[in-house]
Amino acid sequence: MPELPLQPSMMPWLPWQRRLVIILGLTLIILILGIVAPVRALPPRLLVSDGTPGSTTYLATALRTLSAAQYRITVVMYVIRYDPDGPIAALLQALSDAAARGVDVRVVMDQGRDWKTQEPDDKHVEAMTWLRTHGVTVLLDELDRTTHVKAIVVDGRTLLLGSHNWTRYALTQNREWSVVLDDTAMAADIEAQCATIPGWQQTFRPME
Repeated sequence: MPELPLQPSMMPWLPWQRRLVIILGLTLIILILGIVAPVRALPPRLLVSDGTPGSTTYLATALRTLSAAQYRITVVMYVIRYDPDGPIAALLQALSDAAARGVDVRVVMDQGRDWKTQEPDDKHVEAMTWLRTHGVTVLLDELDRTTHVKAIVVDGRTLLLGSHNWTRYALTQNREWSVVLDDTAMAADIEAQCATIPGWQQTFRPME
């Protein structure tokens, strides 16, 4: 009678081999999830300025956030006081630099009226002129409607919201509090509100 062909060994894996395969499999799954999962939103953080050393976290955070922008920056600011040798100059330069690298940068300013004379306030003129000559789109709100907002929205997700105007006093002496947060839904809500400002749609460029 002819011999049967040799059969493959049916010996089960050793325990340490099974554990190694399980560990390697779990590691692979974790790596894949880390690649395809959306970026985790950072928790909100308080940004304080009160004139004491080390308290100007708003300025540092704002500059870092503007410098990291890839697609779009929206700034809605009640007061921007042009300051050629102070912190406001650094913020304006960050906006200009972003525009130069192809970021869609728009700044909304409040026109307002002088509370004494009721004539148009010139608080925005110097900053507006500087920004426009450096490639940044600037919109003015309606003269008889105050835009008291102080907000920055970057790439449709990072927001800085609070009490900080862009003035030397706000960033170096006043007691000011703002919050930085990562929230795409709130960013979309704010940009939807911006769409109600005259001229916004004419300058809007969809984010890629």
